Amino acid sequence: MLATIDGMPAVFQTWAELDTPFPYVVFRLSDTASGHWGRRVFTLYIDVWDYNDGGHPGTAKAISKRIVELFDRQRLTHPDYEAIRCSLDTRGLIPEDTSGIVHLAHQFSVIAWRKKFIEKLLEE
Repeated sequence: MLATIDGMPAVFQTWAELDTPFPYVVFRLSDTASGHWGRRVFTLYIDVWDYNDGGHPGTAKAISKRIVELFDRQRLTHPDYEAIRCSLDTRGLIPEDTSGIVHLAHQFSVIAWRKKFIEKLLEE
């Protein structure tokens, strides 16, 4: 678990620990076949979880806004990839059975080109 710093939520990969204080963020990354050996296609899922007695999504929406600023239409870096592009596909509130739980889900498309492929292109 990452501790909250300056009021920012803790961030977890795949699952949050039981009894994690709200708000927190959970992310996961899946990849799919792209049809080209040099190209990788990923889907980045980011979920914001919060608790509010009235179910008001204000805090979750503020966190969501920052997530979109950080990832939508951005170029990301990684040691094995070039030209990583990330863009927001969907974002919305997910109804939860427990009263007061606020769940805001994001889905981003991520396309990355392998550095080895780019290097091979530049050699030719």
